[in-house]
Amino acid sequence: MPNLIKFTFIVSLLAVMANLLACTAVTTTPTAIKVPPKVQSPPLAPSAPTMPREVLRPSPAVQNNIQGVTLPKTKRPNASGYLATGNASWSGLANHGMKTASGEIYDVYGMTAAHASLPLLARVRVKNLRTGKSVIVTINDRVDKLSSSNLLIKLSYHAARQLGLLKSVSAVEVRGLAGDR
Repeated sequence: MPNLIKFTFIVSLLAVMANLLACTAVTTTPTAIKVPPKVQSPPLAPSAPTMPREVLRPSPAVQNNIQGVTLPKTKRPNASGYLATGNASWSGLANHGMKTASGEIYDVYGMTAAHASLPLLARVRVKNLRTGKSVIVTINDRVDKLSSSNLLIKLSYHAARQLGLLKSVSAVEVRGLAGDR
């Protein structure tokens, strides 16, 4: 019985091959093939208008000229005299591109942080008490006191990475810095 199945398969395969050969053996007179003219294909996605970096994240201590409008220089708030110790965490990557309390766009690669009570745009030095590493960040958002019990400051991804805080919450010292001018 298995030999009969093999024989039937081989015969049908030969029949298919013979039909294919017969199709290619037919000669036809060649006709001119008309090639359509080249058409420019539309772009895959419309290009987004580019915005100057100053519009996305204005620098508060510099005079800005954004799209022809000159904004006055702003003074950075004074946070000197502030000293506190507590736990620090970092804002998730899902917040990247979201608007912060200061009006800036959150950038995970910026040196920014969220704090419950320090003035927005104030600068602070955050020191990891376990490793001794420290960074200077700008407060540009608020951390919710109720949902973040025992959390003093929430850092951007880049600042937390420099401090070695990506894997866990760690004890930090936050020291306020003097404002501009």
